[in-house]
Amino acid sequence: MCYKRITLVQMVPVVLVLLFVCIFKVNYDKNSTKIPPIKTEEYNGLKSFTYEKRVNIKTETQPIQESDAVESIRNDCGKLCETKEKGVSGPYFDQITVPIDCQALFKNEQIDRGHGLSNAPKTIPKNIYMDFTMNNRLNVSSWYFNDGGYLGKTARLAVWTEQIIEEYISLAKDNKLKGTYGESETNALRDGLKHAPGIMNGRVLVIGSEIPWVEACALEAGAREVVTLEYGKIISKHPKIKTMIPDQYRKSYLNKTLGSFDAIVTFSSIEHSGLGRYGDGLNPWGDIIAIARGWCVTKKGGSLTIGVPYSYERDYIMFNAGRWYGKIRYPYLTTNWKQHYRGYGLQRVHVFTKINEDFTRQLDNYRLKEPHPYFPLNNIDKHYSQAHQDATVYQISRKKNGFFVEMGAFNGKTLSNTLWLERKHNWTGLLIEANPDLCRQIDALKRHAWRLCACISDTLNKTEFIQSGVLGGMASELDNDQMKMVKTKRTISVPCFKMIDILGLIGVQHIDYFSLDVEGSEMIILESIRNELISGKIVVNIWSIEYRSWDGKKIIINKSFKKLKNLRDFFENIGGYVEHSQLDNKDGDNRDGMALDVVFVRT
Repeated sequence: MCYKRITLVQMVPVVLVLLFVCIFKVNYDKNSTKIPPIKTEEYNGLKSFTYEKRVNIKTETQPIQESDAVESIRNDCGKLCETKEKGVSGPYFDQITVPIDCQALFKNEQIDRGHGLSNAPKTIPKNIYMDFTMNNRLNVSSWYFNDGGYLGKTARLAVWTEQIIEEYISLAKDNKLKGTYGESETNALRDGLKHAPGIMNGRVLVIGSEIPWVEACALEAGAREVVTLEYGKIISKHPKIKTMIPDQYRKSYLNKTLGSFDAIVTFSSIEHSGLGRYGDGLNPWGDIIAIARGWCVTKKGGSLTIGVPYSYERDYIMFNAGRWYGKIRYPYLTTNWKQHYRGYGLQRVHVFTKINEDFTRQLDNYRLKEPHPYFPLNNIDKHYSQAHQDATVYQISRKKNGFFVEMGAFNGKTLSNTLWLERKHNWTGLLIEANPDLCRQIDALKRHAWRLCACISDTLNKTEFIQSGVLGGMASELDNDQMKMVKTKRTISVPCFKMIDILGLIGVQHIDYFSLDVEGSEMIILESIRNELISGKIVVNIWSIEYRSWDGKKIIINKSFKKLKNLRDFFENIGGYVEHSQLDNKDGDNRDGMALDVVFVRT
């Protein structure tokens, strides 16, 4: 057999490649909170290296406790973690906005739990695989690290001395601070900070940091104070830097001692959140929640500066090393942040500004839909009201082009008190219905009215709602007689919003007609807007309110009397209204306690 001799010249490239891989691996293992620079067209060597690592990853069965924890997180996270919302086009990628319940995100202890295993998980459990991959929209491959003993324990660099940090600041000023990824990446972050509102003279939260190079960059950019959130415990000797671990962060928010921040900064850190690598429990939305919590503690007009592994055309997960972000996941990662500036770097720096300080109470396109245009119909004279409410309202007002609110809109047609006014007299308005199934039926009608699929409350963020057709209502307010008529007791969680916020969003203060039929919750709704009615922030000309109690066979007189008395007391107390009439849907018996609705008119 013949062997070909390899010359020294031929061996040099091979040796150099092997040397690069070894150095790269050693450097990466030393930096536990970071993952190597992402593949880019400019960095062909690393691109080849990462592709060689890509293999199909398997799944494994996880204990039931892990499933319970993930479901708990899913419930409190709500729309934020559905990752289905369609965004609007932004300067760099789509922009997503959804309601966030900040209190729920911080109150949920499962978000900050550890995985409790001796070694970090090697694969994604089957039962949450689709959540991790956004329903198979993200590719998954394997790159495993076992840093499982880190969460809540001492950090790799346990003490940050003032001398070290001041030295870092000095190097940054000279463009020579290497940080974790070299001078180029450090300077990319510094460039981003120059474009970030709130950094100068601001209080800055840094999410994830093992050595204080990001903190030094923030101070060099003019930050007044820096607070670092890190898995491991760190002692800072620098007077302008404080540190905390996730459990302290959560508790400080809940007991209102955390305070707010002018800016958030994170570089190559949050892509690890929820992958279990550092002892944290598995969480498909760990990264998204980390940024959302930052949103919750950021002041109005504040900013987010972020650098993460970036691959616009190809989002993927290398489990458990980290996530790579592109046009699929990046919009969800930065939910409720407005795209402000794009910088440079291998982990390309982006700067965002906070959208609407009160967006926790705002609405997405599903909950609130705009009116459809008017379109000609043949049968515009048909009435749908159960007890002539629509005709009574028009008889009182004689108004064309009025504005209504119908709360308890059902399917938008059956027993509707407003459809005739809309079609015959060109009214528009707001239809409010908590049952999502019925909301879809309203949408199919293409009514010329706003549609809100939620509940109204001045105190609740959400409530439990029993879905049972026309008899459905708030679970806490349906009495025994009503529950006897309910065929199904399917309960769903429904978000709640203030009426004043909804009306402000659609630009309405004056309501010509308010139809209120919410199966026993009428007084709760009225009390939620009492102050606005008294102050004139909400003005209603005509009310029709259902008060009659019914057990499916007969009228319950005593309950009906009590409800009617409560309504009369309410309107007498706020002043400015007279009782116009009572309306009955059967034999015209309009006596107290026998009628279906009572009508109040503004004087």
